[in-house]
Amino acid sequence: MSSSHHTHWSNSPLHLLLLRTFARPRPLAEHPVLPVGEWAELLSEAPDEAADRFHRDGAITWERVEAVLVEQFSREQLKELARERGVPVSGNKASLAAALVQADLVGMRQLAAPMKVMRLTAYGLGLLEREPTDVLARTVAAQPAQRARIVRVLRFLAEALVAGAIGSRGEEIYQWLQGQLRSLGEPEPKAAQDESWATLSGSWPGGIDEISWCYVPPGKFYFGTDHPDANDNERPLRPMELDYGFWIGRFPVTVRQFRQFVQLSGYKWNRWQEGDGEDHPIRYVSWSDAIAFCEWLNRRLRGLKPSGFRLTLPSEAEWTKAARGGLRIPWQPVIQQGRLGSGHPQIAWINNPLSRRDHPWGNEPTTGRANTNGYANTTTLVNQFSAGQSPYGVMDMAGNVWEWTRSSWQENYQLENDGAIDTEAWHTLRGTAWYTTGERPRCGVRLRYIPYSRPDYGGFRIVLSPLSDR
Repeated sequence: MSSSHHTHWSNSPLHLLLLRTFARPRPLAEHPVLPVGEWAELLSEAPDEAADRFHRDGAITWERVEAVLVEQFSREQLKELARERGVPVSGNKASLAAALVQADLVGMRQLAAPMKVMRLTAYGLGLLEREPTDVLARTVAAQPAQRARIVRVLRFLAEALVAGAIGSRGEEIYQWLQGQLRSLGEPEPKAAQDESWATLSGSWPGGIDEISWCYVPPGKFYFGTDHPDANDNERPLRPMELDYGFWIGRFPVTVRQFRQFVQLSGYKWNRWQEGDGEDHPIRYVSWSDAIAFCEWLNRRLRGLKPSGFRLTLPSEAEWTKAARGGLRIPWQPVIQQGRLGSGHPQIAWINNPLSRRDHPWGNEPTTGRANTNGYANTTTLVNQFSAGQSPYGVMDMAGNVWEWTRSSWQENYQLENDGAIDTEAWHTLRGTAWYTTGERPRCGVRLRYIPYSRPDYGGFRIVLSPLSDR
């Protein structure tokens, strides 16, 4: 795989990132169908180029899991995997791979990840042990232009960790990556330094086929606010009830996910912003753009959604309940990534101690909990502020970008006809944005815009709702 125009991996100052991360991979040899490759085969190009290549060929975003399976497995091996999962074993390799992905997306991702990412020998580990640990700081000091490349590879590795590509020493390696990002003055890929490794599943936004979902059960909740600084259109604070449960995206739709939509669907949109990271929220999207994304994803995820559910924008009521919580909330958030096996999971309840809370996290100040008050003067990673999550585990519901809802604007909001799609009406946005000041990022704050406007602070998140046409 080597070529004359590539810097060999062993001579690149970035190679330590990959060696540090993949020095203790899950033992591939224990799996009967996973070949153990050579580290030199994997990295006969500079690591930053390798990271870009892994991203392009689907090792992280997973839209090409089928291609990885076809490339790496024989037809007999695919048939054996199919038998284990009760999938019909007829057809060629491509049809078998497609059926396996539809039946077990998470399992196939776990197989695809190590085959594309973890190719390591003892030589790599020995080389790691001879390298000084301060190589990154020295590299940045000597070559400031390397900073962006190093940060890109660090984020690539952090994402690979959360995607399940690394084995039992994942927590140790993850903490090392966080420290390297901090030493470079960069935001960490996860905000809470004390968050345990066991809680990280589903905490990285991922690609279009691995969206993380939070369950919001049926029941009563409070809409509006009685905050003294509230606008009239936020008032009054009043009880409402949703008689159905639904799933809401844990994060706003990201640049990565929207880019996949544009590339795969051919949708006409070209408002990409230089400097907006792949896992920052998409912005400059209109309500119409967001609805088009939802309709396309409905078709793409056909067969992977719970029966009777439709993917769309949240209504104002759904958005508010997901942000504030109901009168009763799960004792711990119910979060799933990728395919949802059940539309209405069984959960244990507790009373919501702050059912009228001002912010998704409670009534404490926003500092350290949301991208507001000019924290970055632009968007940030959608999972950067885990301390600001809602009672259901939903993140970024205050600050970063305003989020479109499917609800038409009503000065005095009512629940009736809340979910009706009106392509001409003004629509409501919720959540505030990075420029919002003070303690205004409240659960009740509302904004309106015409459906075809593309404000630079406008993004969206999605829901799976059984009553999306109500």
